[in-house]
Amino acid sequence: MVTANFDLQKRHYGIDIKNTKHELVHAIDKGVVIFSGYEPEGGNTIIIQHAGNIISKYERNAVLLKTTGTQVEAGDPVAKMGNSGTGEDGVHLHFELWYEGTPLNPADYLFIEK
Repeated sequence: MVTANFDLQKRHYGIDIKNTKHELVHAIDKGVVIFSGYEPEGGNTIIIQHAGNIISKYERNAVLLKTTGTQVEAGDPVAKMGNSGTGEDGVHLHFELWYEGTPLNPADYLFIEK
């Protein structure tokens, strides 16, 4: 369930997806993990570089399953959902998409089951 939408004016550059703690988070496409670690605001974060200058970012995780430099395929588990970081609101995934340094609304590109 999406609990917060993309909003450029509020500097919320992604969507928040609520689920249960330790639910697996999957890579949206093949790519290379360019960051796997802790960010003060985003908590446990995975960032994946995909073809075509697309970057996907997965924040607030409880556990990270991939390390920097790892190749991933579409659908590979990359993390377990949690509530790490600051300013979060319960267990959820904060998910962002970027193209050449510009944030994209993930809802325009992904199918999310309700």
